[in-house]
Amino acid sequence: MNTRPAELAGTWYPKEADACRRFIQEADAKPSALTDLVGAIAPHAGWVYSGKTAVSSLAPLGAAHPDAALVIMFGGHLAQRDPPRVLMEGAVETPLGPIEVDAKLAQGLAMVVECELESPEEYFEDNALEVLWPMVKHYFPRAKLLAVGVPPGDRAEDLGREAVHLAKRLGYEDIVVIGSTDLTHYGPNYDYRPAGRGFPALEFVKTDNDPRVLRSMEAMDALGALTTARQRQNACCPGAIAAAIGAARKLGAEKGEVMSYTTSFDARPSEAEPSSFVGYAGVVFGR
Repeated sequence: MNTRPAELAGTWYPKEADACRRFIQEADAKPSALTDLVGAIAPHAGWVYSGKTAVSSLAPLGAAHPDAALVIMFGGHLAQRDPPRVLMEGAVETPLGPIEVDAKLAQGLAMVVECELESPEEYFEDNALEVLWPMVKHYFPRAKLLAVGVPPGDRAEDLGREAVHLAKRLGYEDIVVIGSTDLTHYGPNYDYRPAGRGFPALEFVKTDNDPRVLRSMEAMDALGALTTARQRQNACCPGAIAAAIGAARKLGAEKGEVMSYTTSFDARPSEAEPSSFVGYAGVVFGR
């Protein structure tokens, strides 16, 4: 089986299996107040910045589905006019072992959605999903994978619903869905400074800008998430949010819960005051 390499292992997340397991197990994750969890939103920066936040949503989802047969993942730093991208075959490498791609499901999706086809040898280099794959392998060790890059277009939510529809037609019953995004990228490094600099800027992101897209996730409002992301630059992969919401609704979810929120400055301050930083959140979907 051809395997997509773990290119970011040893830099963005640990290269050794024991180190990955130790990080995941030591992260403090609380139970969700929701029931019947079926999906999550998780950030995708280096684990030193956003790993604990990712665990905050993936851990309760994993506890609800320890024997999940399929993980549908949406991510991708794509522009609105880019086509979706689907990993068609093979497997993805992680320090905890490979995750097999469901080629039949990927082919089915590619037949109904005009998209770019990826393989383990030729693919769009993007951290949005790879950073989460070791956690996926940890929490869902038996699951196969459908990995889709989703542009932030108006059809993103429909793509999520279609992926679940096709998976059910193939006989999958225990399905979970994960959308991958980081939130506001603020400061001169990202050419986005509507609230100046320093701690007032950090307060703007934490109490105004990021909560706008988080409220859309809690309400499972895919269009709202896409709209605020376009207007306020508060999500780097809003297409993945919309697709995950569509898929989670198809699986029976009715609302979202924010499990954790932080920023890169909170996680690892590198200066006396905030300059350039990124927001992160872990969200679960259920009832």
